[in-house]
Amino acid sequence: MTDDWTGITAVHLWDDYVTPVCSKKLIAKYGPIESPGDLERHTLLYNNFRPDCWPAWLQANHATEVGGASRLDFSHSFLVANAM
Repeated sequence: MTDDWTGITAVHLWDDYVTPVCSKKLIAKYGPIESPGDLERHTLLYNNFRPDCWPAWLQANHATEVGGASRLDFSHSFLVANAM
């Protein structure tokens, strides 16, 4: 990283969309997740580089904070995807 951004130009490449996903096996075993409150019974996966994802998604969907039954933290998004 740099502290000096002199002469740097930013170019918008794409919008960032965040949405929860889960495996088909989870749905087959425990049934559908129909509301944010249903997340309370599941393990939530977190990307340490994007700790705001769950709170941002919940806020955007007018939901209160959901803790989940447990939490797993990962250092990269591809590790989160592989954990599903």
